[in-house]
Formats: sequence, C-alpha cells, structure tokens
Amino acid sequence: MRNYVISGVWRDFTGTITDYAVHAVTNINPPHFSFDQATKYSKADAIALFDNPRISVWTVIWNYTTKAWHSESEVSVIGHGIDRYLRSSPNGIIQDNLEHLIDYGSITNGFY
Repeated sequence: MRNYVISGVWRDFTGTITDYAVHAVTNINPPHFSFDQATKYSKADAIALFDNPRISVWTVIWNYTTKAWHSESEVSVIGHGIDRYLRSSPNGIIQDNLEHLIDYGSITNGFY
C-alpha cells in the first residue's frame, strides 16, 4: 500500500480548487511521521491517483503546539464520471473538496 498526504490546494479566480499539494509519505511510524516535498497535482490527476483501493491518502495540517505536521483525516474520491472530487471528514465533519486546507496559490509564487 502506498501512502500520501495533502497539505494544501490552489484555487482559480472563482474559488474553485484546481490543484492539490501532494506528498508521498516516507515514514508513517510515530513519532517519526514524515513525507516528501509537495508535488502539485491537477484535480484530475489527483483523482486518478487516489481512485485506487491500494492507496491511502490523508490531509495534514501544521500543529503549532507540537511544531510538527499532524495527519488529520482520510481523503476519498466521491462521485461518478466527470462529476468527481476529493472529500475529507476532519473532526467527524465532512468537508467537500478539502476546503479547510491552506490555499498555496495565495502565499506562493511559481510553485510547480
């Protein structure tokens, strides 16, 4: 099984998520949870990658108290045909399209 995390998103001018910051997990054993640097995946490419039962993907957020990344919630591919998207459920609350993650487009320049 391969493991990935998503740390953020990019949005277009309408606020629609277009891309994801995807990281391959290198170590899932606490307390040494670690992952590679982000690769920017288009929405279609991320869905194609994650629509596989042998792949596990989670959101991650920065924990300011522990000064470390924290895996937050599992991500799944939802929908059929061209109407597909990623969904997570942080803290038991369903979040469509990973709306709660940081928008890298608003804080980065030239991230490819």
